Amino acid sequence: MTDRVQANASADEGERTLRKDISTFSLTAIIMGAMIGSGIFFLPGIMLDNTGGIWPVMAAWILGAVVALAGGLVFAELGAAFPKEGGQYAFLRDSLGKGWGFLFSWSSFSVLQSATIAAVAVAMANAVDGLSFIDLPGSTPCLGTVDGDVCDGLRLPKWGTGFLAVAIVALLTFVNYLGVKRGAWLNNGATVAKVGALVLIAFAAFAFGSGAGNFSAGGWGRVTVGGFGLALSASLFAYDGFAQATFVAAEVKDARKALPKAIVLATTIVAAIYLTATFAIFHVVPQADVSADALAGNEPIATQAMDLAIGGVAATLVLLAIVVSTFGTVNTYVLTSPRIYHPIARDGEFPRAFGILSRHGTPTYGLVYGGIWAGVLTMTGSYNSLANLVVFGLYVFYLATMVGYFVLRRREPEAFASAGFAMPLRPLPAVFFGVAAVAVLASYVVADVPLVFDGHFGAFVASTTGLGILLIGVGLILYAVQRRRQLKANA
Repeated sequence: MTDRVQANASADEGERTLRKDISTFSLTAIIMGAMIGSGIFFLPGIMLDNTGGIWPVMAAWILGAVVALAGGLVFAELGAAFPKEGGQYAFLRDSLGKGWGFLFSWSSFSVLQSATIAAVAVAMANAVDGLSFIDLPGSTPCLGTVDGDVCDGLRLPKWGTGFLAVAIVALLTFVNYLGVKRGAWLNNGATVAKVGALVLIAFAAFAFGSGAGNFSAGGWGRVTVGGFGLALSASLFAYDGFAQATFVAAEVKDARKALPKAIVLATTIVAAIYLTATFAIFHVVPQADVSADALAGNEPIATQAMDLAIGGVAATLVLLAIVVSTFGTVNTYVLTSPRIYHPIARDGEFPRAFGILSRHGTPTYGLVYGGIWAGVLTMTGSYNSLANLVVFGLYVFYLATMVGYFVLRRREPEAFASAGFAMPLRPLPAVFFGVAAVAVLASYVVADVPLVFDGHFGAFVASTTGLGILLIGVGLILYAVQRRRQLKANA
């Protein structure tokens, strides 16, 4: 950043700084809140559709837990060694250069963080729409050509669910503008509520549900490598959240100790909750009776499980619990997202407005602009398509971060030596997580590229791989334009 720009930013902020108001408990709740959103309620049905069998679904959850824990250990060590504002952005900037830092921040704004907010907000709106006493208006139009029931393009949500999702994003943007402490308190309460709801779901399924016989020897279904890869990607979307802790590192009390403790503890607890809840759901719901909407991700399979276990009233209560859970997750991502854009703006690589703090010590324009863009994204796709797009983008930069980890290990060994935390079996978790990232990305490419050869170019552009390539490509163009302007300004 030039001296003139930095001076102007400091003047605008009045020397305001981010406040260290996040405790270890709140940091753990942020990670768990990011992980436990709507995925566990919706994704078992989607994963079953991908694989055709119950055991492959359970295997995807288990492998996803191992992958997430490996990634969490790497981020825990990086966070302890470099507890810097922006977390993953700072890791990429300091290891692979400003270009990678810019691409990550651009992709976070355009896809990773904003699309997660949108996807979970849409899931929350769908849960509200599923309540027996509420019927949100609208239909699900297709942007593209329609061949029977197939949309060769983008399938939009009902305008009623989209409007509700936008309203929730706007509300939580305002709450987090008022201060990180308020956002953290709201997140703490929502996390406790969602964990309690999942525990009650599992208890009700085992106590009152009759066994569906899904876990017999024939429960492997028609699983293929591509299908299992998509199921694994779905589980990884639900497990994602450990990186969120690093974004708020500058606001954490005793960050060097809190970051690794919170990341490892939260990832382990969530893995146990997911496995138990999924087992409970399929203990009750026969595979052959899973609804088409649940398989497509248009309704939560957990609702069907509770309806079979203890009736329709309980299913309504579960839907309300899903609303609380997803509400908390949207809040978590609204809280953490601007913390990526603030440091890169202060570095002079992003619009300067993103680096300005409010009188509450919050990134004003990062919250506002991020909320606006997430609101737009709620109207551009279903829960499933947004979730897949997020996973694709996440693992592009997770792979880059694993490379960056080894660069930093070689370049700054003293930082790791003084971190106070070293991941077990170093560096195997980083290698394993990197290989897993390659596998996840390959599964999307293998699934989407044949659309081009089949003549469905519009569907490819709207696919996970197509949109991911397009948005990262736009980021490259923007960075090139920005660097050219900086060179001219410094000439």
